[in-house]
Amino acid sequence: MREQEDQEVEDLPGADDSPIAINSYNPIKWSDNWREFQKKAYQYANRGSYRCFLKFDIANFYDTVNLSILENKIRSSVDKKQTFVVELLFHFLQNWNRQLERYSRKTVGIPQDEIGDCSRILANFYLQDYDAYMKSECDKHSATYLRYADDQIVMANNNDILHDILFNASKELFKINLNINSSKVSEFTADGFVTYWAFEIFQKLEDKENREDINQGVEMYFQWLDHGINFKKDSVLKRIITVTSRNINILEPHLRYRLLAEMYKPSFIVSLNFWGLNHLAFMSESPDSLYQMLDEQLESVRFNNFHYIVLKFYKKWRNSYDFSRLENKIKELALVLS
Repeated sequence: MREQEDQEVEDLPGADDSPIAINSYNPIKWSDNWREFQKKAYQYANRGSYRCFLKFDIANFYDTVNLSILENKIRSSVDKKQTFVVELLFHFLQNWNRQLERYSRKTVGIPQDEIGDCSRILANFYLQDYDAYMKSECDKHSATYLRYADDQIVMANNNDILHDILFNASKELFKINLNINSSKVSEFTADGFVTYWAFEIFQKLEDKENREDINQGVEMYFQWLDHGINFKKDSVLKRIITVTSRNINILEPHLRYRLLAEMYKPSFIVSLNFWGLNHLAFMSESPDSLYQMLDEQLESVRFNNFHYIVLKFYKKWRNSYDFSRLENKIKELALVLS
């Protein structure tokens, strides 16, 4: 059943780029919600209602959630009959990493997505008061606010309004122990925002059977690359791989060879999720070359999520591999990072 579910997810538009956890209870729903977020952003940009757009996210979101604040928010929102459930939940949240942290109770941070979906529910709940504040703040300035997980978009008619809202958002997040990731704050005009999301290219890549549109979309991708246009390059490349992995010959030869060179760049390889690696495996003429590249990255990459993804991928594709090597590497990194 899990293999069938994985196959369904692999064929979803956006599954390779949406923030879906590999252990998600319902990855199809996550993908649908991500596409809905993108669709709304596109509609607002296309209407011409706003001239200026601001995109930002939260730095180290899961790792900086304050458990005391989260507990107070939950206790104030549930019936007193659920007190035991709340206490049990926070017993787990304060002690889930005891193997590494021993008897020190956690006060900050909730488990990452390798553990499962429930952290996302808690993370979204943690930001509900912030959402209400942002909605109120944007209404004052005739602006609009969108959020998916920690990705946020604010739209207004001049940059001064955006800067005021961003400043106030930063103060509001600071109250709950969170900070804006300053390195990922981006400003756009309406046209620049549409270009950044590459909606025009994605439309060309919707139908896997439409040879003409797919070739035009891939051609456009490389033209934008060559001209230094600011757009979601990795997202587009992941979508190209999704629609061509089972039929690489649908591409014109000159596009096919350049695509193969582009997708084997180490920085791109380490950004792939489980489903993205599956697509790459289908496209690889020699699986051994892909395994070799992944093995090299496993030695240099310092975050565990990549190792978990490769472990699941190897269990599906590389039966001869000594999985204990990778499992030990995951434990070793966890010890170093703790």
